[in-house]
Amino acid sequence: MKNLRLILLVKLWLLLKRLNSIVDKKSLYVRVAHVGDILL
Repeated sequence: MKNLRLILLVKLWLLLKRLNSIVDKKSLYVRVAHVGDILL
């Protein structure tokens, strides 16, 4: 029973990590576009 909870926690953590990396990439694109606007 304890193992099942651990597996669920790990899956949730991996999902959050993946979501976080997607958000990071989006914000990075936004930042690059913003810097591009300033330079151009």
